[in-house]
Parts: sequence; structure tokens; C-alpha cells
Amino acid sequence: MNWITLLRLFFIFFFSSCLYLQNQSLGNIHYPETPFFSGFLPGQSEVNKEYSLIWCKKFCPQIKAILENYSEEYFLEIRGKFDATELPINRERLSLGRAESIQQLLLTHGIPENKMKAIADPEPDKYLGRDKFDPENRTVRFRIRKKE
Repeated sequence: MNWITLLRLFFIFFFSSCLYLQNQSLGNIHYPETPFFSGFLPGQSEVNKEYSLIWCKKFCPQIKAILENYSEEYFLEIRGKFDATELPINRERLSLGRAESIQQLLLTHGIPENKMKAIADPEPDKYLGRDKFDPENRTVRFRIRKKE
């Protein structure tokens, strides 16, 4: 192998490991931190205004800093979740609504719209091995994805 090929391989490895590490960091951020901090109520997708400001002061700078490291080829996936107590006919709407609520929150705190995408998750979550009926499953999660 010549040095250009080795350099390319190094950058591919370095960048992919950075993406992995950034997603690990984002994996520790979710809205709400726990359902006991004014998270999503059953059947609701709106954020609690007071709590969301506190949450954003804590996490928005970190999310923004992570996104600044990526080109326009990448975006922040905002994935809305729900628990199994919520009616099946409302789940996709709730999931997407929760993700869109957080997208709007991030938008008002300076994160560009073209760097985010709200996504509905079609399945109830099992957060950290908890029961799928646990209210802590009513959450929003984040990760960096490459645009397809």
C-alpha cells in the first residue's frame, strides 16, 4: 500500500470512530432525563415549557457542539419513543409529535433545521431493560446519521 491509501484508511477509521464516540455521547442525552422531571404525559407530545428550558440549558450546547463537527452529509436524528400503555392507533403520531417538539426546542436554541430530522419510532421502547410499560419509555433519543 502506498502512503495515500494508508492516509485515506486512517481518516476513514478516525472519522468512523469519532462518529461512534459522538453517538455514544448522544446516547446519554435524552428528553426528559427521567419521567419524573416533567416528561411527556401519557398520550401527549408537548414539552413542559419550564422543564424544557432547564433541559436545554444543560444539553443544547453539547448537542450543538457535536453537530458542528459534521458536514451537511450528516444530521441529528431525533427519535420519539412511547410506552406500551399508549393506544396503538396513536403511537406513531405521539412518537413523531414528541420528536418534532424537541426539534422545535432545539431550533429555538440555535441548532439549524437542516441539521435535524424528527423520526417516529414504530415500537415501544425498553429503556435499560425496563418493562415496555414503564413511563420512562416516553422519551426522545438522539444520534448522528449520514444522509442517504
